Amino acid sequence: MKEDFLHHIWKTQLFNTQSLQTIAGESLEIRKTGSHNLHEGPDFLEASVLLDGIVWHGPVEIHIKSSDWLAHKHESDARYDSVILHVVWEADVKIFRKDGSEIPTLALLGKIPLHLIRNYEKLSLSKTAIPCAHQLSSVKDIVLRSMLEEALVARLYAKGNEFLTLLEQCHGDWEEASFRWLARCFGFKSNAAAWERLAEKLSFKIIRKHSTNLLQLEALIFGMSGLLQEDIDDPYASLLRREFSLLTHKYQLSSPLHASEWKFMRIRPASFPTLRMAQFAALCHHFPHLYSTFVDFESADLLLKQLAKLEVSKYWQEHYHFGKPLKRRAKYMGKKSLENILLNMTPTLLAARAKSHDETSYFESAFGLLELIKAERNYITELWEALSVSCKTAYDSQSMIALYNQYCQAHKCLQCKVGASLISAG
Repeated sequence: MKEDFLHHIWKTQLFNTQSLQTIAGESLEIRKTGSHNLHEGPDFLEASVLLDGIVWHGPVEIHIKSSDWLAHKHESDARYDSVILHVVWEADVKIFRKDGSEIPTLALLGKIPLHLIRNYEKLSLSKTAIPCAHQLSSVKDIVLRSMLEEALVARLYAKGNEFLTLLEQCHGDWEEASFRWLARCFGFKSNAAAWERLAEKLSFKIIRKHSTNLLQLEALIFGMSGLLQEDIDDPYASLLRREFSLLTHKYQLSSPLHASEWKFMRIRPASFPTLRMAQFAALCHHFPHLYSTFVDFESADLLLKQLAKLEVSKYWQEHYHFGKPLKRRAKYMGKKSLENILLNMTPTLLAARAKSHDETSYFESAFGLLELIKAERNYITELWEALSVSCKTAYDSQSMIALYNQYCQAHKCLQCKVGASLISAG
C-alpha cells in the first residue's frame, strides 16, 4: 500500500462510504473531499465533513499508518493543528492535537474493494516503458485522447513559462528572447548549451545592426563561438577573423567560447555546428525581426516554404568545416531540421504570448501549427505506435512525448486519466 493510492481513493471516493465511523466511534459523512495540495502542508485543503452531526471545514491528512503522523513530526508543525480528519489505511495509534484533543481518524482497511487494489498493483509493478501497455487496448479512445491533449497543454504551458522566464532575463525584450530561444533550437540536443551561451554573449541588437551583411553576421557568430581561434590555414576563415577583429573593437566584445565547447563527434557533417552557424546567420540575415517571423505568420506552410529558401553563403554551400569541402553542394537546410526548429520555436512563443497577453487564440494557433507539421519519429512515438496509437502529425507526436515524459516515465498512473480508468475498472 502506498500513500499516492490512498490519495486517489480519497479524491475519487472509491471506497465504501456507507455508515462511516471514526476509530473513536463518531459517525462520519464526507461532504467535500477538498483540493489536492501538491505543496507543503496537509494533503487536502478546504474539505468538509459531518462528525456526529457537526459540520467541520478544514484540511485532511492521509497516511498509511496513523503513527506516520508522529514519524513525520506533524505534531510540532502548526500547519497540521487545523486538520479535521486523519485518513489512514491502518490505525495503529491515536493522534492528538497540541491542545490534547484527539484528531478524528478514518481507517480504510477493509473498505476499499479488492479489485481496485489489484488493478493498482498491476500498474505500479509494471516493468514496461508505458506501464499500461498490456491493458491500453481496453481503454476508451476518448479517455486516451483526452489525456494526450491534457499532457500536451501542460507541456506547452511549461515551455511558455520557460520562455517567459527568459523574457524576464532579457528585460522584456521579445526579440532578444526569441533570438536566444532560436539559438537553443539550432543546437538541437548535442550543442544546445553551447548555443545558449553563444546567444548570451551576442546581443541581438548587434546582430540586427548587421543583418544586411551576411559576412559580418558570420564573423560575429563564428568569432564569438571560438571556432575562429583555431589555427586553420583557410582564406575564408582568415577573412572572418579580420572582420571579427574590427567588430570586436567596435562593440568591445570579449570572452568568446572555447572551440572545445562544441561537439562534432558522432554528428553527421550536414549537422555540424559550423553549418548550423552558417544557417543561423542566413536566417538572421533574411529575417531580422525574429519574434514576428515566428508568431505573426500567415500560415505554417508558407513559413516553412520561406525558411526552406534560405541560402547559406557560397562558402558554406561547399564546405562543412573550414577547409573541408562537402561532397555535394548544399544551399539549404534540410526539411526535417527546419521542421524541428519550427516545432521547438513557434509553439513555445505562441504559448508564451497567450499567457502574457491572456489571448487564448495564440494557444489555438499553436495547436493548428502542430497539426500541419508531420509527426516526429523517435523512441517514444515508436512505443505508442506499437500499441496501435496513431501518430500522423506533430500534434500527435508532441502529445505522446508529453504523456510519456510527464506520466509514464515517472509512473504517475494515478494522476493520469488512462491509469485512473484502469484502476477503477470492474
